[in-house]
Amino acid sequence: MLDSELREGKQHCQKNTPEYLAHNIEIIKKLNLEYPVLFRLDGGNDAASTIKVLSESGHFFLIKRNIRKESREAWLDTAKAEGEVISNNNRRTVYTGIHTGRTPASDKTLIPMDIVFKVIERYVAKDGTKLLFPEIEVETFWTNLYETPEEVIELYHAHGTSEQFHSELKSDMGIERLPSGKFAVNSVILHIAMVAFNALRFIGQTALAFNEDLPYEHKVIRKRLRKVIDDLIRVGCKITHHAHIWWIKLWDHDPWLSVFSRLYETFCNL
Repeated sequence: MLDSELREGKQHCQKNTPEYLAHNIEIIKKLNLEYPVLFRLDGGNDAASTIKVLSESGHFFLIKRNIRKESREAWLDTAKAEGEVISNNNRRTVYTGIHTGRTPASDKTLIPMDIVFKVIERYVAKDGTKLLFPEIEVETFWTNLYETPEEVIELYHAHGTSEQFHSELKSDMGIERLPSGKFAVNSVILHIAMVAFNALRFIGQTALAFNEDLPYEHKVIRKRLRKVIDDLIRVGCKITHHAHIWWIKLWDHDPWLSVFSRLYETFCNL
């Protein structure tokens, strides 16, 4: 987690978002990352001000467009003229492609950019009813990615991975309901939780690197925070003070003892 911001439930998702993104971009610069990052936003953030900030950032972005009053029939014509059929049967036809030459909100300060689209012409409803007139479903995205339309669309639909991280924060760490009736206090608690979240993630990912010490074989690339807490934080131990030295006594048959010891040595030497 990079920079959590607590917002009131009634606040529109686009309010202060360009400023928030600009602030995060400055933080990202300090990380000295080897590669650009990908900003992925939904249709609520389809605005020229947001795209302007991301276009000037040097990073990639993928924003679902809010088609608002755009004609779905017009997009179907565009798909037939510029797209490619990726699926075709007696129930539906699916087109994908890239449409170029348009700017968000007709903002002349922005250069024309790509719109990746997916258009479905459906002849049979999902319940099997044949339709007198085909239903048209349209998904369009602003992006500066170089991938194929199918890969871009899949990248957007993979936002479910982010929901898993939200679940870890809310469920595993007990932040689903913030405890205070004061907004400012809850904001502080969320920022403290962010620090704890990152610390637990760092512990979990470092632990996975010690393959020879893990008590079981694994094929995962991420250790869920609940497991980090159960295996490496809630460790049975005894703290003693002897000869002016503090000691941590651990059970020598704990299956995670080897990993815990290596983590302790690693972090104490940072």
